[in-house]
Amino acid sequence: MRNTATIPSQRGAICLGRRFLTPFLAFLVGLCMTHDARAENSPATSAITASQLSLGVSLLKNDPSGATNLAVSPFSIHAALMLARMGANGETGEALDKVLGTAPYSPAVADAYKGLNAQVLHTGDKKGDETTVAIANSIWITSKGEFRKEFAAAVAAALSASAHSIDFSDPERARAEINSWVSQRTAGKIPSLLPAGVITTESISALVNALHFKAAWQDAFSVDGTMPNTFTLKPGSTKEVQMMQHLARFPYYENDAWKAAQLPYAGGTYSFLVLVPKAVLPPEQVVAGLSGELVQQTIEKAAVARVNLRLPRFKIGRAHV
Repeated sequence: MRNTATIPSQRGAICLGRRFLTPFLAFLVGLCMTHDARAENSPATSAITASQLSLGVSLLKNDPSGATNLAVSPFSIHAALMLARMGANGETGEALDKVLGTAPYSPAVADAYKGLNAQVLHTGDKKGDETTVAIANSIWITSKGEFRKEFAAAVAAALSASAHSIDFSDPERARAEINSWVSQRTAGKIPSLLPAGVITTESISALVNALHFKAAWQDAFSVDGTMPNTFTLKPGSTKEVQMMQHLARFPYYENDAWKAAQLPYAGGTYSFLVLVPKAVLPPEQVVAGLSGELVQQTIEKAAVARVNLRLPRFKIGRAHV
């Protein structure tokens, strides 16, 4: 491992942790636990994390929107689909197991999910850690139906999810009720999770996951160090952006094709993973080279090094559900 590494962030990148960037960037939005925090994982919990990463990368590779910036939350999508899986059986259950990439659903899988959520929410016990993490899981079904008590108890235990009955005959009222529920559980930071039109009179059920994460950097970027610089969109195409710069010691990893750095948040429980290809590639080739295994490898094999990190200033937003 070299003593000094430079992450230019002038190519397409993928990051784990809440993220977006301008020019082309692909994002897996979720929570990246630091190595010390992940060390507490059981094999079953680690398997859930691996399946979430694989699902997220698969969604990036198969995105039909044509967007130049992509944001995917594998943690959230996987949790919402797990809500559906816990209420399914037969061919539907088998199909969901295949999409989720987990072992066939069993109480052991539910326990692993419970452990993962508990670990994600395990914050604030370290000096100086003012991190806020909130997970809002819920399932809503038409008032014409009824949940089995066993199902409601199971999703509450495994996913800290609540089960609700709602009248979909008034779509906007139903949407407002669900959005209000999410807003209350995310300190008002996610006031409108479901956009207009997503609920209709033909809706039968809504699977909801919202993840609220707020934390300061352990080592903040200097305002004075942010200045215009060149970001490469693709071979032969560049754009001037506000580029942040930081020279510090971070967990760092590289192989023949990629290099990566983990930026810890205050408290040291979570980190933000920046993964950058060494070659200047078209966006589609950047995404094609990704895999859940690669992301895991960059986290597991990282070693602390002095890193000169340059990263475009970014803002997170939601274009669609």
